[in-house]
This record gives sequence, C-alpha cells and structure tokens, in this order.
Amino acid sequence: MKSWTWKEVFDRGFFQLVWNEIQFYVEHFSRLILLSVLIFQFFGFAIVPTESMDPTIQPNDLIVFEKKGKGIHRGDVVVFKKDGELLVKRVVALEHDTVEVKNGRLWVNGKRIHEPYVREIPQYELERQRVPKNSVFVLGDNRNHSVDSASFGAIPVDQIKGRVTAVLLPLRHLKQVE
Repeated sequence: MKSWTWKEVFDRGFFQLVWNEIQFYVEHFSRLILLSVLIFQFFGFAIVPTESMDPTIQPNDLIVFEKKGKGIHRGDVVVFKKDGELLVKRVVALEHDTVEVKNGRLWVNGKRIHEPYVREIPQYELERQRVPKNSVFVLGDNRNHSVDSASFGAIPVDQIKGRVTAVLLPLRHLKQVE
C-alpha cells in the first residue's frame, strides 16, 4: 500500500480545485444578494392582520406589494400607513371625485359602482363627500368589518406605500390581486 505525502495530497491541482469552488459560491452568493436588494427595492411584503379585505385577501395572508411608481387607480388594492399601522384597502375614489354609500351601494360621481369583490353590502350610509386634492378614498372589501375611509376619511396619496400585486402565502391562497 502506497502512502501519500502531504505535498502529494495538497498539490497545485488541489488548491486550484478549492479556489474554483470558493469562486463558484462567492459568485452565486453575490448574485443572490444583488437579487434580494433589487426585490426589496421595488417590492414590499406584509401580513394582513384583519378580515377587512375578505374575500379578496384573508387574515394572516402574506402579500407582496409594488412600491410606489405607477399612479394609483380606482380599484387598486393598496398598502398605506395610518396612525403608525400598515393597512390594506381598495381605492374606490380619487381626488376631486364625489363618493357616497346609500341603500347599501357605493356611488362615485353620481354613478353606482359595480363591486363583485365586496363580501356583503354595507349596513351603513355615507353622506356624499368630495375627495380632497392629493387624496384617495379607500374601503375594505368586507365593508361591515373594516375600519376605512368611511370612518377616518380620505387618505393623502403620500401615505400609500404601494399597490398589492399578489397573495403569496399560504400557498392555497396564492393568486394575483386585482
């Protein structure tokens, strides 16, 4: 049986192999870090704590939202900060629109809005009001179990963190949010 010397075991080929492996892992780790930075630069993540957006988004769903970039449109589901808390609601009216809830229906600019995503019709009335400049009016899809603009009024657009694009977890709820 031949015995090996340290010099034979740790020859130039061995060190080249180790160096190649180190380069491989450093390269892939660097790519992973860069990808993570890019993802967190353009997207945010949040867990929805309440049933206010049911049935669109369930309590404890992990959502991904596109950080501000595109303009906010009527119908977008947005994440915003109110009194230090992140909330998730649907934009139903934009600046200068008039909004009201009567007979269990939402009216924007005098037109009844068809809302197939609403869990049940609201059991409240909301007098007609105009949305201020640089603000939006937001309501939860679960109207009777949501703290939203019906109670605290329109929110400034600069409080909006982004537009919800998808539910990620749990996997059985995985879907694009529209």
